[in-house]
Amino acid sequence: MKIKKITALVILSFLFFCPYMYAQNQPYLFVYNTVNYFAPADSFSSSVNKTLYDKTEITIDFYANKILLKTYYSDGPVESTYTIKKTSKLQNNYSKGDYYIITCLASNYSETIFEVSKESKWISRKVTHNGITHKYYNR
Repeated sequence: MKIKKITALVILSFLFFCPYMYAQNQPYLFVYNTVNYFAPADSFSSSVNKTLYDKTEITIDFYANKILLKTYYSDGPVESTYTIKKTSKLQNNYSKGDYYIITCLASNYSETIFEVSKESKWISRKVTHNGITHKYYNR
């Protein structure tokens, strides 16, 4: 009788803890409906600052070390993949609040920096070699 109780307890523990452990490796999915696009001026063009109202899905998968960004523009979706190189500790800034900095390598080998709000209110992406910045949020 004691073996049956122990077996039942082990099975219940296994059923309780396994989904929790599996959930730790699940990717984070963020969905935003507004993109603020900024490109600094260079010798060939003036600066551009515009707001687009397109749906964007951003998946951050720490288990696979990838960030997948998919924006649904009017002429079709555009998908970008980034490999995570480094993740910072929690940062604090008066104007931004609490956020994390994730340094990535894009599929075209350019360095890209993501800033992710702790409360998931916004995500910012900056391409380091040209200064183009996208800020994703919900309006």
